[in-house]
Amino acid sequence: MASPQCHGSCAVIEARNVGKPIRDARGEVALVAAVLEYWGGAANKISGETIPVQDAGLEITLREPVGVCALITPWNFPLVIASWKIAPALACGNTVVVKPAQLTPLSVLMLADILMEAGLPSGVISVLPGPGSAIGNALVTHPLVSKVSFTGSTEVGSQIMRLCANNITRVSLELGGKAANVVFADTDLERCIEASAFAVFGNCGQDCCARSRILVQRPIYEEFVERFARRTAALQLGQPLDEKTEIGPLISAGQRQRCQLYSLVSITSRELPRKRSSGLLSASFHSIARRKQSGKPMTCHMAYQDRCGLVILAGPSA
Repeated sequence: MASPQCHGSCAVIEARNVGKPIRDARGEVALVAAVLEYWGGAANKISGETIPVQDAGLEITLREPVGVCALITPWNFPLVIASWKIAPALACGNTVVVKPAQLTPLSVLMLADILMEAGLPSGVISVLPGPGSAIGNALVTHPLVSKVSFTGSTEVGSQIMRLCANNITRVSLELGGKAANVVFADTDLERCIEASAFAVFGNCGQDCCARSRILVQRPIYEEFVERFARRTAALQLGQPLDEKTEIGPLISAGQRQRCQLYSLVSITSRELPRKRSSGLLSASFHSIARRKQSGKPMTCHMAYQDRCGLVILAGPSA
């Protein structure tokens, strides 16, 4: 992934794969390249330890591969999160079976091709696209799988943990969260507004650490809300491959419906021109129109559920 041509084509595939702006996709491809370079350098630096013991003799620990790793990745950052799982697993001598999200398999398949072209032995990496209910369940319950790594919703993560218990399979879970953005009265509002807008609306808000719960000190609360609303209205919505686009489409019509369930934004739909290229069809574009509401208690359900979409809850704080 070192050549500029490779970086560019990878970014285009990821932008089409997820619907994220091409500028964001370029940054993510650069991050993937850095991850692979880091773990490539770490592969020969894994060693054991000699541990002092009371009795005569020698006691050592060895770092050994665990075996086959089942890696299940989400649809919001498919290429980046796949690299976070694949690179360390390979560096430690394991083989991997990657199950990308059903909605976004393209970039992970592309990454596997690049790794094979770079000299990865046949059979070391496999990619199995498809529905999680079938392929994911088969992977995590397979007796030859020694390690499961899953990134996704808390609900599915708890199911995977239960399935892994049957074979006492090692499991690592990175699950949905709800991040807070705390704004103090002495902040530089101009900088704060700009950072806060992209902290929640970056990647169309489809991020488990999007700062979509904003706590603002009372003296500046009204001003913050007004200025935040103006900045939100000015965000550039558009096609993923348009250089001017700041916010692309949501991942699916189902995700849009999920966002519509919440009352802090009204959502409208419009169709952008459809384009076919390399067999890929651009999705319908679903845009948001924010309307100001206040008074929602921060103890409400919305304040703590990971919605992974274009919804924000702001409230005054002491």
